[in-house]
Amino acid sequence: MTGMGRAGPDVAKARLRRAAVSVLSVLALVLVACATSATVHAHGISGGGPIVGRLWEAIESGLGIDGALEKEGMVRIDRDNVPEWLEAELFGLEDMDQAIANESFELVWFLREGDSHDAAAFIRERLASKGWAACEGGEGGIETFVKGEGVCRWVMAECVQAGEEAAVVLRIRHT
Repeated sequence: MTGMGRAGPDVAKARLRRAAVSVLSVLALVLVACATSATVHAHGISGGGPIVGRLWEAIESGLGIDGALEKEGMVRIDRDNVPEWLEAELFGLEDMDQAIANESFELVWFLREGDSHDAAAFIRERLASKGWAACEGGEGGIETFVKGEGVCRWVMAECVQAGEEAAVVLRIRHT
């Protein structure tokens, strides 16, 4: 019985650790995306500080990560809400770690293992395999892609280093 008594607190600690890592991963992704993304700056979220602060406050108030994201007009992308066009024309869930989006899926943020150069190469290769053409003139880790048909016809991708992972921000125009 003694061993079982200790297993309970150990399991609880492990669950708490996993939950904390999940929350911190999403917050880090939002912070990096907001702080570095020209697309987010263009939409009025300056520097990441205010939105990250509001997310943290919402989480601390008991909303949980999903409630905090919803309060800010964002959703965690999962099998239940991923649009068919996103997987068909851009990226599948298996390509994105800790993925979140605004409610209209015009802004999508996710993490990829490795560095930002590897993530950018992956994006170029994946989009080319789905009929996208890269536009000339990308700078500073930002690339734009177009195609002539489909729900999506324009996407801008930005990759930045976020610790040991790459944070990817997509600005998507879709119908």
